[in-house]
Amino acid sequence: MLKIIYTIIAIINFLIILFTAKKLNFVIIYYFSSLIYYFNGFIGEIYTRGSNGTIESYAMNEKTYWILIINMLVIFIMLIIDFIKKRNVQDNEKENNCEATEKEEIRKGSRKYKKELVEKCIIYTGTIISVLGIIYIVYSLRDLLFTNNYNKTIIMEKTSRLQEYYKMFTMFWTIYLVIQHEKVKSKLVWIVAFLGLALTFLLGHRSFLVIAIIAVAIYIINEKLWKKGNMLQFIACHKKILILALIFVFVVFFIKGVYTALFNRDFDLVWSRLTDISYYTNTLKISEPNVIMANLNGIVDADYKLDFCSYAVLPTYLIPGLTNLLDIESFTKVYQEDLFGSTNRASTILGEAYANGGLLVVIMVAFILNSVLLMVSCFYEKSNNNIWKAFLLLTGTDIAFFIHRNSADYAICRIRYFLYFVVVLFAIKMIANVILDKKRSIQQ
Repeated sequence: MLKIIYTIIAIINFLIILFTAKKLNFVIIYYFSSLIYYFNGFIGEIYTRGSNGTIESYAMNEKTYWILIINMLVIFIMLIIDFIKKRNVQDNEKENNCEATEKEEIRKGSRKYKKELVEKCIIYTGTIISVLGIIYIVYSLRDLLFTNNYNKTIIMEKTSRLQEYYKMFTMFWTIYLVIQHEKVKSKLVWIVAFLGLALTFLLGHRSFLVIAIIAVAIYIINEKLWKKGNMLQFIACHKKILILALIFVFVVFFIKGVYTALFNRDFDLVWSRLTDISYYTNTLKISEPNVIMANLNGIVDADYKLDFCSYAVLPTYLIPGLTNLLDIESFTKVYQEDLFGSTNRASTILGEAYANGGLLVVIMVAFILNSVLLMVSCFYEKSNNNIWKAFLLLTGTDIAFFIHRNSADYAICRIRYFLYFVVVLFAIKMIANVILDKKRSIQQ
Protein backbone atom coordinates (compact mmCIF):
# COMPACT_ATOMS: atom_id res chain seq x y z
CA MET A 1 0.00 0.00 0.00
CA LEU A 2 2.81 2.42 0.93
CA LYS A 3 4.57 1.65 -2.34
CA ILE A 4 1.42 2.64 -4.24
CA ILE A 5 1.08 5.89 -2.25
CA TYR A 6 4.73 6.74 -2.91
CA THR A 7 4.32 6.03 -6.63
CA ILE A 8 1.14 8.12 -6.89
CA ILE A 9 2.77 11.15 -5.20
CA ALA A 10 5.83 10.81 -7.45
CA ILE A 11 3.56 10.76 -10.54
CA ILE A 12 1.59 13.79 -9.29
CA ASN A 13 4.84 15.70 -8.82
CA PHE A 14 5.93 14.73 -12.32
CA LEU A 15 2.66 16.01 -13.80
CA ILE A 16 2.97 19.29 -11.88
CA ILE A 17 6.47 19.78 -13.29
CA LEU A 18 5.35 18.77 -16.77
CA PHE A 19 2.47 21.26 -16.92
CA THR A 20 3.63 24.17 -14.72
CA ALA A 21 7.44 24.41 -14.91
CA LYS A 22 8.62 27.28 -17.12
CA LYS A 23 12.32 26.72 -16.39
CA LEU A 24 14.45 24.10 -14.68
CA ASN A 25 15.09 24.97 -11.05
CA PHE A 26 16.99 23.07 -8.38
CA VAL A 27 13.87 21.67 -6.69
CA ILE A 28 13.01 20.00 -10.01
CA ILE A 29 16.56 18.60 -10.24
CA TYR A 30 16.18 17.37 -6.65
CA TYR A 31 12.94 15.62 -7.64
CA PHE A 32 14.54 13.79 -10.56
CA SER A 33 17.51 12.90 -8.37
CA SER A 34 15.07 11.44 -5.82
CA LEU A 35 13.51 9.30 -8.54
CA ILE A 36 16.94 7.93 -9.43
CA TYR A 37 18.44 7.45 -5.96
CA TYR A 38 15.25 5.99 -4.47
CA PHE A 39 14.30 3.96 -7.52
CA ASN A 40 14.00 0.86 -5.34
CA GLY A 41 10.97 2.49 -3.76
CA PHE A 42 8.98 1.72 -6.91
CA ILE A 43 10.05 -1.93 -6.69
CA GLY A 44 9.85 -2.53 -2.95
CA GLU A 45 13.04 -4.61 -2.91
CA ILE A 46 16.69 -3.95 -2.07
CA TYR A 47 19.34 -6.09 -3.72
CA THR A 48 22.57 -7.49 -2.34
CA ARG A 49 25.26 -9.79 -3.66
CA GLY A 50 25.30 -13.11 -1.84
CA SER A 51 28.37 -15.02 -0.71
CA ASN A 52 28.25 -17.22 -3.83
CA GLY A 53 28.07 -14.19 -6.16
CA THR A 54 24.35 -14.43 -6.88
CA ILE A 55 22.13 -11.38 -6.40
CA GLU A 56 19.54 -11.69 -3.65
CA SER A 57 16.82 -9.31 -2.50
CA TYR A 58 14.93 -8.37 0.63
CA ALA A 59 11.88 -6.20 1.31
CA MET A 60 12.12 -2.56 2.29
CA ASN A 61 11.11 -1.49 5.79
CA GLU A 62 7.69 0.22 5.91
CA LYS A 63 9.14 3.16 7.85
CA THR A 64 11.63 3.65 5.00
CA TYR A 65 8.61 4.19 2.76
CA TRP A 66 7.32 6.85 5.13
CA ILE A 67 10.63 8.71 4.75
CA LEU A 68 10.36 8.51 0.95
CA ILE A 69 6.74 9.68 1.09
CA ILE A 70 7.69 12.63 3.32
CA ASN A 71 10.42 13.56 0.83
CA MET A 72 7.98 13.47 -2.09
CA LEU A 73 5.32 15.43 -0.18
CA VAL A 74 7.80 18.18 0.64
CA ILE A 75 8.77 18.36 -3.04
CA PHE A 76 5.04 18.62 -3.87
CA ILE A 77 4.60 21.54 -1.47
CA MET A 78 7.67 23.33 -2.82
CA LEU A 79 6.53 22.91 -6.42
CA ILE A 80 3.16 24.44 -5.54
CA ILE A 81 4.81 27.34 -3.66
CA ASP A 82 7.13 28.02 -6.59
CA PHE A 83 4.24 27.92 -9.08
CA ILE A 84 2.14 30.37 -7.05
CA LYS A 85 5.11 32.70 -6.44
CA LYS A 86 6.11 32.77 -10.11
CA ARG A 87 2.53 33.40 -11.25
CA ASN A 88 2.08 36.31 -8.84
CA VAL A 89 5.32 38.12 -9.67
CA GLN A 90 5.67 37.31 -13.37
CA ASP A 91 4.62 40.75 -14.65
CA ASN A 92 6.77 42.63 -12.13
CA GLU A 93 9.80 40.50 -12.97
CA LYS A 94 9.44 41.31 -16.66
CA GLU A 95 9.38 45.06 -15.92
CA ASN A 96 12.35 44.85 -13.56
CA ASN A 97 14.34 42.79 -16.06
CA CYS A 98 13.71 45.39 -18.77
CA GLU A 99 14.88 48.22 -16.50
CA ALA A 100 17.93 46.24 -15.35
CA THR A 101 18.82 45.46 -18.96
CA GLU A 102 18.66 49.17 -19.93
CA LYS A 103 20.88 50.19 -17.00
CA GLU A 104 23.35 47.41 -17.77
CA GLU A 105 23.61 48.51 -21.40
CA ILE A 106 24.42 52.08 -20.31
CA ARG A 107 27.07 50.83 -17.89
CA LYS A 108 28.58 48.53 -20.51
CA GLY A 109 28.72 51.32 -23.03
CA SER A 110 30.99 53.40 -20.79
CA ARG A 111 33.26 50.64 -19.47
CA LYS A 112 33.11 47.95 -22.12
CA TYR A 113 36.79 47.90 -23.09
CA LYS A 114 38.07 47.63 -19.52
CA LYS A 115 35.53 44.96 -18.66
CA GLU A 116 36.59 42.83 -21.63
CA LEU A 117 40.25 43.07 -20.61
CA VAL A 118 39.42 42.01 -17.04
CA GLU A 119 37.37 39.05 -18.31
CA LYS A 120 40.28 37.98 -20.53
CA CYS A 121 42.63 38.16 -17.53
CA ILE A 122 40.31 35.87 -15.55
CA ILE A 123 39.89 33.42 -18.45
CA TYR A 124 43.60 33.11 -19.24
CA THR A 125 44.70 33.01 -15.59
CA GLY A 126 42.15 30.28 -14.87
CA THR A 127 43.36 28.37 -17.92
CA ILE A 128 46.96 28.58 -16.69
CA ILE A 129 45.85 27.22 -13.30
CA SER A 130 44.04 24.41 -15.11
CA VAL A 131 47.11 23.55 -17.22
CA LEU A 132 49.35 23.49 -14.13
CA GLY A 133 46.82 21.23 -12.38
CA ILE A 134 46.74 18.79 -15.29
CA ILE A 135 50.55 18.65 -15.45
CA TYR A 136 50.83 18.16 -11.67
CA ILE A 137 48.24 15.35 -11.52
CA VAL A 138 49.52 13.50 -14.60
CA TYR A 139 53.12 13.70 -13.36
CA SER A 140 52.40 12.77 -9.72
CA LEU A 141 50.13 9.83 -10.64
CA ARG A 142 51.88 8.78 -13.86
CA ASP A 143 52.74 5.30 -12.57
CA LEU A 144 49.08 4.64 -11.70
CA LEU A 145 47.38 6.30 -14.67
CA PHE A 146 49.48 4.92 -17.51
CA THR A 147 49.51 1.23 -16.75
CA ASN A 148 47.88 -1.93 -18.03
CA ASN A 149 46.63 -2.59 -14.51
CA TYR A 150 44.51 0.51 -13.96
CA ASN A 151 42.92 0.48 -10.49
CA LYS A 152 40.71 3.42 -9.51
CA THR A 153 40.65 2.40 -5.82
CA ILE A 154 44.42 2.73 -5.52
CA ILE A 155 44.38 6.03 -7.42
CA MET A 156 41.68 7.44 -5.12
CA GLU A 157 43.69 6.38 -2.06
CA LYS A 158 46.77 8.15 -3.43
CA THR A 159 44.88 11.36 -4.24
CA SER A 160 46.26 14.32 -2.26
CA ARG A 161 44.31 17.26 -0.88
CA LEU A 162 45.67 19.50 -3.65
CA GLN A 163 44.46 17.05 -6.29
CA GLU A 164 41.06 16.96 -4.57
CA TYR A 165 40.86 20.75 -4.82
CA TYR A 166 41.73 20.58 -8.49
CA LYS A 167 38.93 18.10 -9.20
CA MET A 168 36.49 20.55 -7.61
CA PHE A 169 38.04 23.41 -9.58
CA THR A 170 37.51 21.66 -12.93
CA MET A 171 33.74 21.63 -12.34
CA PHE A 172 33.63 25.28 -11.34
CA TRP A 173 35.93 26.39 -14.16
CA THR A 174 34.04 24.53 -16.90
CA ILE A 175 30.72 25.98 -15.74
CA TYR A 176 32.19 29.49 -15.54
CA LEU A 177 33.53 29.23 -19.10
CA VAL A 178 30.17 28.01 -20.39
CA ILE A 179 28.44 31.00 -18.78
CA GLN A 180 31.14 33.24 -20.31
CA HIS A 181 31.10 31.37 -23.65
CA GLU A 182 30.63 34.53 -25.73
CA LYS A 183 33.90 35.90 -24.34
CA VAL A 184 35.92 32.70 -24.84
CA LYS A 185 37.35 32.93 -28.33
CA SER A 186 40.29 30.52 -27.99
CA LYS A 187 39.68 26.82 -28.67
CA LEU A 188 42.70 26.05 -26.49
CA VAL A 189 40.84 27.37 -23.44
CA TRP A 190 37.97 24.95 -24.09
CA ILE A 191 40.34 22.04 -24.77
CA VAL A 192 42.18 22.59 -21.49
CA ALA A 193 38.93 22.88 -19.52
CA PHE A 194 37.47 19.67 -20.98
CA LEU A 195 40.77 17.81 -20.55
CA GLY A 196 40.79 18.76 -16.88
CA LEU A 197 37.22 17.56 -16.45
CA ALA A 198 37.96 14.31 -18.29
CA LEU A 199 40.96 13.77 -16.03
CA THR A 200 38.68 13.67 -12.96
CA PHE A 201 36.95 10.68 -14.56
CA LEU A 202 40.31 9.00 -15.07
CA LEU A 203 41.04 9.57 -11.38
CA GLY A 204 38.13 7.31 -10.46
CA HIS A 205 35.23 9.73 -9.99
CA ARG A 206 32.18 9.95 -12.23
CA SER A 207 30.49 12.52 -10.02
CA PHE A 208 32.58 15.57 -11.04
CA LEU A 209 31.92 14.99 -14.72
CA VAL A 210 28.25 14.18 -14.12
CA ILE A 211 27.59 17.26 -11.97
CA ALA A 212 29.36 19.53 -14.49
CA ILE A 213 27.35 18.10 -17.40
CA ILE A 214 24.06 18.53 -15.52
CA ALA A 215 24.92 22.12 -14.57
CA VAL A 216 25.91 22.98 -18.14
CA ALA A 217 22.70 21.35 -19.41
CA ILE A 218 20.61 23.44 -17.00
CA TYR A 219 22.31 26.61 -18.23
CA ILE A 220 21.89 25.77 -21.94
CA ILE A 221 18.26 24.68 -21.55
CA ASN A 222 17.21 27.67 -19.43
CA GLU A 223 19.23 30.40 -21.14
CA LYS A 224 19.35 29.24 -24.77
CA LEU A 225 16.62 26.74 -25.59
CA TRP A 226 13.62 27.19 -23.29
CA LYS A 227 12.07 30.43 -24.54
CA LYS A 228 8.41 29.93 -23.60
CA GLY A 229 5.78 27.38 -22.62
CA ASN A 230 5.78 24.63 -20.01
CA MET A 231 8.01 21.56 -19.85
CA LEU A 232 5.63 19.44 -21.94
CA GLN A 233 5.74 22.03 -24.72
CA PHE A 234 9.51 22.30 -24.40
CA ILE A 235 9.96 18.52 -24.75
CA ALA A 236 7.60 18.49 -27.75
CA CYS A 237 9.83 21.09 -29.45
CA HIS A 238 13.14 19.59 -28.33
CA LYS A 239 12.72 15.81 -28.46
CA LYS A 240 16.48 15.40 -29.01
CA ILE A 241 17.09 16.83 -25.54
CA LEU A 242 14.98 14.07 -23.99
CA ILE A 243 16.82 11.42 -26.02
CA LEU A 244 20.21 12.85 -24.98
CA ALA A 245 19.10 12.91 -21.33
CA LEU A 246 18.09 9.24 -21.48
CA ILE A 247 21.38 8.32 -23.17
CA PHE A 248 23.25 10.27 -20.49
CA VAL A 249 21.48 8.39 -17.67
CA PHE A 250 22.13 5.08 -19.47
CA VAL A 251 25.86 5.79 -19.81
CA VAL A 252 26.22 6.96 -16.20
CA PHE A 253 24.61 3.75 -14.94
CA PHE A 254 26.41 1.26 -17.15
CA ILE A 255 29.86 2.77 -17.72
CA LYS A 256 30.95 1.80 -14.20
CA GLY A 257 31.26 -1.89 -15.01
CA VAL A 258 33.35 -1.45 -18.16
CA TYR A 259 35.48 1.69 -17.94
CA THR A 260 38.23 -0.01 -15.86
CA ALA A 261 38.43 -2.69 -18.53
CA LEU A 262 38.55 0.05 -21.17
CA PHE A 263 41.50 1.75 -19.46
CA ASN A 264 43.24 -1.62 -19.22
CA ARG A 265 42.48 -2.21 -22.90
CA ASP A 266 40.67 -5.44 -22.09
CA PHE A 267 38.24 -5.05 -24.99
CA ASP A 268 37.11 -8.68 -24.89
CA LEU A 269 35.75 -8.15 -21.37
CA VAL A 270 34.10 -4.89 -22.43
CA TRP A 271 32.39 -6.57 -25.37
CA SER A 272 31.28 -9.61 -23.37
CA ARG A 273 29.62 -7.40 -20.76
CA LEU A 274 27.97 -5.00 -23.16
CA THR A 275 26.45 -7.86 -25.16
CA ASP A 276 25.16 -9.69 -22.08
CA ILE A 277 21.62 -8.77 -20.96
CA SER A 278 22.35 -9.98 -17.43
CA TYR A 279 25.08 -7.32 -17.15
CA TYR A 280 22.47 -4.58 -17.51
CA THR A 281 19.93 -6.13 -15.13
CA ASN A 282 22.54 -6.95 -12.49
CA THR A 283 24.15 -3.53 -12.80
CA LEU A 284 20.79 -1.86 -12.18
CA LYS A 285 20.09 -4.09 -9.20
CA ILE A 286 23.38 -3.38 -7.41
CA SER A 287 23.88 0.17 -8.70
CA GLU A 288 24.69 3.17 -6.53
CA PRO A 289 20.99 4.03 -5.93
CA ASN A 290 20.50 0.52 -4.55
CA VAL A 291 23.41 1.06 -2.15
CA ILE A 292 22.04 4.41 -1.01
CA MET A 293 18.63 2.88 -0.43
CA ALA A 294 20.26 0.02 1.49
CA ASN A 295 22.04 2.60 3.67
CA LEU A 296 18.77 4.38 4.43
CA ASN A 297 16.89 1.14 5.01
CA GLY A 298 19.70 -0.18 7.23
CA ILE A 299 19.46 2.88 9.47
CA VAL A 300 15.69 2.48 9.71
CA ASP A 301 15.85 -1.29 10.27
CA ALA A 302 18.26 -0.84 13.16
CA ASP A 303 16.33 2.20 14.41
CA TYR A 304 19.78 3.75 14.52
CA LYS A 305 20.12 6.95 16.55
CA LEU A 306 23.21 9.11 17.02
CA ASP A 307 24.37 9.94 20.54
CA PHE A 308 25.22 13.44 19.29
CA CYS A 309 23.62 15.93 16.87
CA SER A 310 25.54 15.84 13.59
CA TYR A 311 23.94 19.15 12.54
CA ALA A 312 25.27 21.00 15.59
CA VAL A 313 28.87 20.65 14.39
CA LEU A 314 28.19 21.77 10.78
CA PRO A 315 29.63 25.29 11.32
CA THR A 316 33.01 23.74 12.13
CA TYR A 317 33.20 22.36 8.58
CA LEU A 318 33.23 25.92 7.23
CA ILE A 319 36.73 26.45 8.69
CA PRO A 320 39.51 24.37 7.06
CA GLY A 321 41.20 21.98 9.48
CA LEU A 322 38.97 22.79 12.46
CA THR A 323 37.21 19.40 12.47
CA ASN A 324 40.58 17.63 12.62
CA LEU A 325 41.73 19.92 15.40
CA LEU A 326 38.56 19.23 17.41
CA ASP A 327 38.60 15.53 16.46
CA ILE A 328 35.08 15.68 14.99
CA GLU A 329 33.97 12.61 13.04
CA SER A 330 31.54 12.86 10.15
CA PHE A 331 28.13 11.21 10.26
CA THR A 332 29.13 9.03 7.30
CA LYS A 333 32.08 7.49 9.10
CA VAL A 334 30.22 7.02 12.38
CA TYR A 335 27.11 5.30 11.01
CA GLN A 336 29.04 3.11 8.55
CA GLU A 337 31.35 1.79 11.26
CA ASP A 338 28.43 1.25 13.66
CA LEU A 339 26.13 -0.54 11.21
CA PHE A 340 28.30 -1.99 8.46
CA GLY A 341 31.84 -2.10 9.81
CA SER A 342 33.16 -0.34 6.72
CA THR A 343 33.55 3.16 5.30
CA ASN A 344 32.97 2.62 1.58
CA ARG A 345 29.17 2.77 1.28
CA ALA A 346 28.68 6.51 0.68
CA SER A 347 26.03 8.19 2.86
CA THR A 348 22.36 9.16 2.97
CA ILE A 349 21.02 12.62 3.80
CA LEU A 350 17.56 11.31 4.74
CA GLY A 351 19.13 8.54 6.81
CA GLU A 352 21.18 11.14 8.67
CA ALA A 353 18.00 13.08 9.41
CA TYR A 354 16.32 9.94 10.77
CA ALA A 355 19.35 9.11 12.90
CA ASN A 356 19.20 12.60 14.41
CA GLY A 357 15.61 12.37 15.62
CA GLY A 358 13.29 10.15 13.60
CA LEU A 359 10.58 11.19 11.15
CA LEU A 360 10.11 14.67 12.65
CA VAL A 361 13.71 15.61 11.82
CA VAL A 362 13.28 14.07 8.35
CA ILE A 363 10.38 16.48 7.74
CA MET A 364 12.42 19.44 9.02
CA VAL A 365 15.52 18.58 6.97
CA ALA A 366 13.51 17.94 3.78
CA PHE A 367 11.80 21.35 4.15
CA ILE A 368 15.05 23.18 4.91
CA LEU A 369 16.88 21.48 2.05
CA ASN A 370 14.20 22.23 -0.54
CA SER A 371 13.77 25.79 0.76
CA VAL A 372 17.50 26.36 0.30
CA LEU A 373 17.32 24.94 -3.22
CA LEU A 374 14.40 27.22 -4.08
CA MET A 375 16.29 30.19 -2.64
CA VAL A 376 19.46 29.35 -4.59
CA SER A 377 17.33 29.07 -7.75
CA CYS A 378 15.96 32.60 -7.17
CA PHE A 379 19.44 34.04 -6.53
CA TYR A 380 20.77 32.31 -9.64
CA GLU A 381 18.00 33.70 -11.85
CA LYS A 382 18.58 37.25 -10.59
CA SER A 383 22.40 37.22 -10.55
CA ASN A 384 24.19 39.43 -13.10
CA ASN A 385 27.70 38.52 -11.95
CA ASN A 386 29.08 35.54 -13.86
CA ILE A 387 31.38 34.42 -11.03
CA TRP A 388 28.49 34.28 -8.56
CA LYS A 389 26.28 32.79 -11.26
CA ALA A 390 28.77 29.93 -11.75
CA PHE A 391 28.95 29.39 -7.98
CA LEU A 392 25.17 29.32 -7.59
CA LEU A 393 24.67 27.04 -10.58
CA LEU A 394 27.31 24.58 -9.38
CA THR A 395 26.19 24.69 -5.74
CA GLY A 396 22.51 24.28 -6.61
CA THR A 397 23.19 21.41 -9.00
CA ASP A 398 25.59 19.69 -6.62
CA ILE A 399 23.19 19.82 -3.68
CA ALA A 400 20.06 19.03 -5.71
CA PHE A 401 21.45 16.01 -7.52
CA PHE A 402 24.26 14.75 -5.30
CA ILE A 403 22.89 15.29 -1.79
CA HIS A 404 21.04 11.96 -1.56
CA ARG A 405 24.31 10.02 -1.43
CA ASN A 406 26.00 12.42 0.99
CA SER A 407 25.78 13.71 4.53
CA ALA A 408 25.22 17.35 5.46
CA ASP A 409 28.85 17.87 6.53
CA TYR A 410 30.16 16.71 3.16
CA ALA A 411 27.79 19.07 1.35
CA ILE A 412 29.06 21.96 3.51
CA CYS A 413 32.67 21.03 2.68
CA ARG A 414 31.97 21.04 -1.05
CA ILE A 415 30.30 24.45 -0.82
CA ARG A 416 33.38 25.70 1.04
CA TYR A 417 35.60 24.45 -1.79
CA PHE A 418 33.43 26.24 -4.35
CA LEU A 419 33.71 29.46 -2.33
CA TYR A 420 37.51 29.21 -2.51
CA PHE A 421 37.26 29.45 -6.30
CA VAL A 422 34.90 32.42 -6.04
CA VAL A 423 37.50 34.19 -3.88
CA VAL A 424 40.30 33.30 -6.34
CA LEU A 425 38.42 34.63 -9.37
CA PHE A 426 37.35 37.81 -7.57
CA ALA A 427 40.97 38.31 -6.48
CA ILE A 428 42.13 37.97 -10.11
CA LYS A 429 39.42 40.42 -11.13
CA MET A 430 40.43 42.92 -8.46
CA ILE A 431 44.14 42.71 -9.33
CA ALA A 432 43.37 43.13 -13.04
CA ASN A 433 41.24 46.20 -12.29
CA VAL A 434 44.00 47.75 -10.16
CA ILE A 435 46.63 47.17 -12.86
CA LEU A 436 44.43 48.60 -15.61
CA ASP A 437 43.51 51.65 -13.49
CA LYS A 438 47.19 52.35 -12.79
CA LYS A 439 48.06 51.94 -16.46
CA ARG A 440 45.29 54.37 -17.43
CA SER A 441 46.38 56.95 -14.84
CA ILE A 442 49.99 56.77 -16.13
CA GLN A 443 48.81 57.26 -19.70
CA GLN A 444 46.74 60.27 -18.68
